[in-house]
Amino acid sequence: MSNRLIISLPVKPYAKMSVGRMTTPILGESLAKSFDGNFVMSINDLSSYDTRESSSFIELLNHYNINPNSFWIDREHIQELIEKVYLLIEKGFIREEEKELLRCECGKTEIAKDNISTINFKDSLFEIRDGKYYCKFCHSECIISKEVALVFNSRLVDKNGMLFYPYFMNKDKKTFDNTVGNNDIVISRKRDTGIIIEYNSHIYNLDIDFLWEVFLSLFSDEEKIVMCGNHQMYQLYMVGMLEKCFNKNSNTVCLATPYLESSSDEAKLENRALSLKVYSLLVMRWAKKENTFDPALLNYINTMNVEKKQMLYEILIEGVECTHDIGSDLQLVLGRKYNFQVANTELKRRRRNV
Repeated sequence: MSNRLIISLPVKPYAKMSVGRMTTPILGESLAKSFDGNFVMSINDLSSYDTRESSSFIELLNHYNINPNSFWIDREHIQELIEKVYLLIEKGFIREEEKELLRCECGKTEIAKDNISTINFKDSLFEIRDGKYYCKFCHSECIISKEVALVFNSRLVDKNGMLFYPYFMNKDKKTFDNTVGNNDIVISRKRDTGIIIEYNSHIYNLDIDFLWEVFLSLFSDEEKIVMCGNHQMYQLYMVGMLEKCFNKNSNTVCLATPYLESSSDEAKLENRALSLKVYSLLVMRWAKKENTFDPALLNYINTMNVEKKQMLYEILIEGVECTHDIGSDLQLVLGRKYNFQVANTELKRRRRNV
């Protein structure tokens, strides 16, 4: 067993199969087998807005024979995470600061005015209409008010050792270095988040996302691959940056998987665990941020008999000899092993030799 840990960003639990969403647990399980490491499936059970339940998600993974070595559920580690936040305060990364905050009536939109320029409005909780800001949920106008808040000073973090894969995602990382990584990030909230932090005798509600974003510091593994879809690049950047606060020499690769386009043809993969795994590993084109659904690949896999399909899957998850360069090893597996032409050629060779 190697010292490599494959770990997902904490995901909001879901109970229905979707190829795009199932990519993370399938890929995590497969990488752990290829590297002879451990795969930890992390779950974001904490929320200020809704009740979440992990059991249905775990049952879904069991149904499709996806078997992480363990599950990590943020709700079960609240106190440990809070202790890490207090350690960030001790290290000087977190302080009180008077800020101009943009906030809506429901509280979902809450951001420092000087952080607005760093926002991707397509994925944001608010929008601009006639020069004013409006919450996309309660539709109220967001009002700017000045108040004291807890802020994380990202300028103090040495980000040079942060590595993203695919390598072209490091261009996005540089963009984040100049925006998110060069600013004060407001981490307290006016609404009741259920997570309390005391600072200088003042009580603050801590942003739940920031709480779980320190989670990598709870894992002592020498080499880590932390993964999520590339549409969560902000959270992935935050997780990688916060780990550097605790261990500036951490050897972690932040893996951002391509976005997979959905299709009605996904129904052909329902209740077909082996087909779903093989399709998910082979459909990804790692040179692109967005991948389209591939009906030809799906039909080819679904017409294979079980024996042939199982042999193909075993080729994909076969162990590789690990080097001291986790990035290069990852490139070998994703770019070479999880390649349809390469894997299918090897399948034909082995079947001829049986």
